[in-house]
Amino acid sequence: MKTQTTKLTAIILGLLLVAFASQSVMADDNVNWKTFSKNLVKGLQSENAGIQMSSMQLVIEHAENVDVDDAALEVWNIFRSHENPKVRQLALTTLTKMNNNLAKEYIKRQLEFEKNPEVKKQIQHIVTSDK
Repeated sequence: MKTQTTKLTAIILGLLLVAFASQSVMADDNVNWKTFSKNLVKGLQSENAGIQMSSMQLVIEHAENVDVDDAALEVWNIFRSHENPKVRQLALTTLTKMNNNLAKEYIKRQLEFEKNPEVKKQIQHIVTSDK
């Protein structure tokens, strides 16, 4: 029960982080994308699942402005090892938005080994649209 409460608290905190960060980024036309990217990398490398998910959502939302290649391995590990297919799909979308060539190759290779039908369908779509 305590673990569930801790996870729920982490998710709520992460969602609040996303809400506040998104509002502050949208409200400021003079965004320091380098600092924002650096903080996103820290969030993606965090041990807190809620912060990781929030950071992935922000990477997806601001992909054209951020550089988070330093956290590609962490996002890949989330994709490969998370038990929740929805979180894996979030990580997969994040990897795609990061536009990292190595991640694209790994995603293509993952297609033949993927067991979850929803994740496999998403990978097929990514591989097809990347051509």
